[in-house]
Order: sequence, then structure tokens, then C-alpha cells
Amino acid sequence: MDKNKLKKFLAVARHEVLADLVVTNCNIVNVFLKRVISGNVAICDGLVVGIGEYQGKQTIDGDGAYLAPGLIDAHIHLESTYLGVEQAAGLMMTRGTTAIIADPHEIVNVAGAQGMMYMLDAAANTPLAIKYMLPSCVPACAIEDLVTPFTAEDMRQFAGHPDIIGLGEMMDYPGLISGSDEVLDKILFAAQNGLIVDGHAPMLSDGILDGYAGAGVRTDHECTTVEELNDRISRGMYVMLRNGSAAKDLENLLPGVNENSSRYCLICSDDKEVENIINQGHLDESLRICVRHGIDPIVAIQMATINAAECYNLNDRGAIAPGRRADLVFFDDLTDFNVSRVMIGGKMVFANGQLQVPIIPTSHDSVANSMHVKDFSIDSLKLHLKSEETVAMATLPHSLLTKKITVRPVRDADGFFRFSNDGLNKIAVIDRHRRSGAVGLGLIKGFGITQGALALTIAHDSHHLIVIGACDSDMEVAVNHLIECQGGIVVVSGGKVIGELEMPIAGLMSDLDPIVVKDKLANIHEQCANVLGIRENEPLVKLSFMALPVIPEIKMTPKGLFDVSEFKLID
Repeated sequence: MDKNKLKKFLAVARHEVLADLVVTNCNIVNVFLKRVISGNVAICDGLVVGIGEYQGKQTIDGDGAYLAPGLIDAHIHLESTYLGVEQAAGLMMTRGTTAIIADPHEIVNVAGAQGMMYMLDAAANTPLAIKYMLPSCVPACAIEDLVTPFTAEDMRQFAGHPDIIGLGEMMDYPGLISGSDEVLDKILFAAQNGLIVDGHAPMLSDGILDGYAGAGVRTDHECTTVEELNDRISRGMYVMLRNGSAAKDLENLLPGVNENSSRYCLICSDDKEVENIINQGHLDESLRICVRHGIDPIVAIQMATINAAECYNLNDRGAIAPGRRADLVFFDDLTDFNVSRVMIGGKMVFANGQLQVPIIPTSHDSVANSMHVKDFSIDSLKLHLKSEETVAMATLPHSLLTKKITVRPVRDADGFFRFSNDGLNKIAVIDRHRRSGAVGLGLIKGFGITQGALALTIAHDSHHLIVIGACDSDMEVAVNHLIECQGGIVVVSGGKVIGELEMPIAGLMSDLDPIVVKDKLANIHEQCANVLGIRENEPLVKLSFMALPVIPEIKMTPKGLFDVSEFKLID
């Protein structure tokens, strides 16, 4: 605020001049005192001046709504929405979200610093406040050497950017605890630049957790039990209660939310698909879940507003109070949390069931043409087995974990795997970054494909091309289709594409309208269930994590099957 604006602000506060805007007739949620109060909210130059009997040049009747601070998602990967940045932002605004803390490690795995720059440019093109964390673990682990590393040196070009507020989830906790120079360089870079460090610490405890927290890690979104929640809060960390499309820990953690712990709890989505946001909601859905489980509605709102603002030093938002941004959401009540209107910086962005601001996409040319695949053919899918018994990956119901099992697959006379009705599917991960020609092949049980193939260029975290199927020829069609259309999702049966979503933005995000994307995804899910025979509720999410070699017990990489527990490739 410059001096002239400050003088105007003070004059409005003294009731000597009219506010730009006054919101009247509403119940105002005070997140500091944990109560609902009445009064008019005066706004000047996008900031709240105060609450009281103010007069304004313009008046908005709140119609008795509950007026709350705009919601803040404490941790999200925008790429997981499957939408372009601006489209995702527009959709989240309709659900009362006015700010998000985003970790773009998906696109940085694909496009490096160019991907980071694209996300920053796109964020500047939407009213939603998008604050970014610099990805800390690109690639996710050493085995993923077909991804160009995003190092502490690479991060320096982004130091001081106003939308960069932290270092993204520190998944490499072994590297941090053991004192790896590469990891410590990033931790020290964050400290030297005043950046918050996000955590990713499933099942850490005792001295290991002490070291992790003491090194400067402030948050964790991987808690699944109340015990883990308390362990982290007792060490001064914030805990994120996650309610995403696949990982849903919110309800399990709510019993640990009480008068002593609630102000150290944040709400996040982590990974949230467009279908879920449209059909169930964003943070508004999490608020409903909290209240349904007995959490005071204002405590729930605190976890989605002021707590996140304080955690990330966003001291200009998170509450309806003098000098804070006028980021406001109008709820019909504090039970269903139906959003009727949303303001960002004192401007109405959602009302009457529609966005009040245009969606203008940023050019994605810098992150297009991301399919760098070398010499792929159906021969690349031939799987020769040296003996009657071999190792395979077994999926677990409603879980991203897998088990290493021994199977006796059908082989032809030359020892090559032959599809049968024994529940085994073939899975392949194909390098799409460096034209290495690397194709990792293996067998997977439990996915349940009886015919056809499913392929994605979303394969966490390196995002190579992953394909699974019950027929080599359909798998080949799926792979070639994704190469031709520059990435996305495709379902193939009988040699024909029966469902697809093209994702020209780094092979991770669509440039289409959210409703169109939702409908295409609904068709893909229908074809997966009714034609391919998959019974998994979230087959796309599940398949995308079958290539992440940091989640036990066994995963597929472009180099072949990888034993996560022993950290070595399997012959």
C-alpha cells in the first residue's frame, strides 16, 4: 500500500470518506475469537477496512449469508486436476477457494525450469492467488535418472519471486536424515531465502522425526493416524488433513482435532480430479465432512483459512479483519457450506451460479510437444521369461501399495509371455523424456483388465508413458495414439480408441473446458469398467502410481521392475 492509498484507507476508517464497497446484512465469521458477529464490512482498494456501521459508494446486500474468509488449500498439485491452470483456478473459485499453495513437481519432472516458469506465468493470469513451492525431489529418487534433476542451483533463478513461498514436499527423508549434500543444499537454500519447507513423512517417528522437523520442515500431509498427527504437532509442525481423489485421510484424523491441536491443523486436497471438484466440491466438501464428524464449523473454517495463512506467512489474508485482503466467501449456512458468492480482492468473481471473470488461458507452447519416444513398436512389448516362475506386481484394493509375488505365467514355445485368463496383465513404462528407447516390462495382478488396454502419460512422479493391457496389439495402439496426440489418457479395445482425453500441456493437463474434461473422464471410467473389466473405482489414479518407485513394495520403471524395499531392480 503506497502513501496515498494508506491515507485513503485511514480516512475511510475515520468515517470521513465513503468506502469503495460495503457488504451489509450478513453473519461474519471471526476466526480469531471463534464466533459469528454482525455488522457491515467496509472495503477500500481491495482491503477490509473494518466491521461496523460503515457507508460505501457501493453496497452489496449479504442476504443473511455467513461471510467467511476465502478458503486456502494448503497443498495441491494443480496438474492432478487434469485442467490448465486458469481453468482449474476458475473451478476452485466457484467452491469458495481464493488461494492455494501449489507444488508443481509433476510438470517440473517433465519440463524442468520451463515447466516452473509456465506455471508462474499462468498463475498471474487468474484472480485466484496461486503461491508455489519449488519442487524439492525431481526426480523422486536416483533410479529415475531419465528425468533431468531440478537442483538447488536451478532454484536460484526463482529466488525472490513474489509467488514462490517455499520448498515443496521433502519426500527424500532418508537423504535429509543422512545429511546428503544435495538435499542439505536445498534445505539451506530455503532457509537463506526465507522459504517454508513442506514435508512428506509417512510413518516417521522418534529421533528420525526429530531430525526431520529440526532441519526446518514445517508441515506434513502424509499423516494417516491420530498418533502421527500428535507426534508432529508436538514437534511444532503443522499437519494437513488431506481429502483428495484417492488419498482420504481427513476423516481418520478428525478424532485428533481438539482445542489444543486444531490451530496446527490445515486442510488440503493434494491430488483432486476435475470430476471430484465438480461433483463433490473442493475445500467446501472438507468443511462438510468436518461438521458431519462433530467439528465446530468455525474451527473447520479456521483450518481452511487463518491456519494456512499463518503457516505460510500469508499475513495479508485468512481472516476478515482490518488490512487483510477482501477475499470473502458467502455461505448459505455453516452445515452444508453452499457457496453463493465469492469475492477476491474486493471484486466479485462468482455469483448467480456463474464465474464473473473471464478465463483467458496462457500459451502453453513452452511445455507442449513433450513426447520424446524413440523407436517404439509392438516388438517393444515382447516379454521373454527365463523360467516357469517369475516375479510380478500385485495391486491391493483401494491402495497405492503393491506386493511382490511369484507367479507361473503361460509362455509360448519360445518362452515369451502369453495372455490367458489367469488374471495377469502386462504393464510397460516407456521413456518419453530423453529418447532413450527404454521400455520397462513386467506383469501385474489385480488390476483386472480382461480385454483391451489403458495408457496414460501421467505416471508419478516422472510421468513417463505407462500402459497396461490384456493384448499387445491394443497396447501398441494406445501407446502410438498418445505419442501422436502429445500425451493424455486413452482406452483401446479391438484395435480402436473408445475413450480419450488429450493433454497437450506437458502430457499432464488438458486445455479444454472443465465440463468437457469431466465428460471425457466419465466416458473413460465407463469404458474401463464396462469394456476393459476394471473394477477399481479410480483406475487412472491407481495406474498413475504404479510407476512411482518410492511407494512400497514393487513398482515399474523404464528400466524394469523395481523393488522399493531393497531399492534395486529385479531381473
